[in-house]
Amino acid sequence: MPRIMMSNGKYKMVGVSWVRPKSGFTLLFEAYMMMLVESEMSVAAVLKTVLGNGSAYLAYVPPLS
Repeated sequence: MPRIMMSNGKYKMVGVSWVRPKSGFTLLFEAYMMMLVESEMSVAAVLKTVLGNGSAYLAYVPPLS
């Protein structure tokens, strides 16, 4: 999510229409991931497609309540 610097020097996240509140991913990214999974790609293939070389790890961080 975009951040802006406030007059006091602190940063604040700005809400945007394509992100669900407290979601770690944008709706477009979630839809893309689901499209890949529904096309019967393996999880490994989806991760390689999304992460590129596959050297990074994808971690799920649950939303704050």
